Amino acid sequence: EHLACNVEMKAGCTRCSIPSSRLCCDIHNPAEFIQYRIPAIPSTHIPARSRIKPNLTMSASNIQLRNALEDWREAATEQHYGYSSLVDFGGTLVMPTDVLNQIVVCAHFGKITTKDDLAKETRWDKCYD
Repeated sequence: EHLACNVEMKAGCTRCSIPSSRLCCDIHNPAEFIQYRIPAIPSTHIPARSRIKPNLTMSASNIQLRNALEDWREAATEQHYGYSSLVDFGGTLVMPTDVLNQIVVCAHFGKITTKDDLAKETRWDKCYD
């Protein structure tokens, strides 16, 4: 259509004609860039957690397990990061409170028997350490 705007000019109208790029891209071969292609990472399926009501009435054994886990995470925090980190941040450096609560609830219903169960139910990234 730009040739119809100005028939006197061989290249057509300068206003609506798309000019050629000054950058030369026709010397590059797209096949040369295949070696730099990054393969797509396949998505991994995360198993679903058990459907458990989180509002559990704590029994004596649940309280005992919770206290033991709190003692363990404080000792592990002090061992790995030092006493000052334990005082400043608490045991949550090693195990977050929501993971601790999920362990107690799942243990009450017998959902955790292996490390794989622990990983599935809590999605705690340090369960294999």
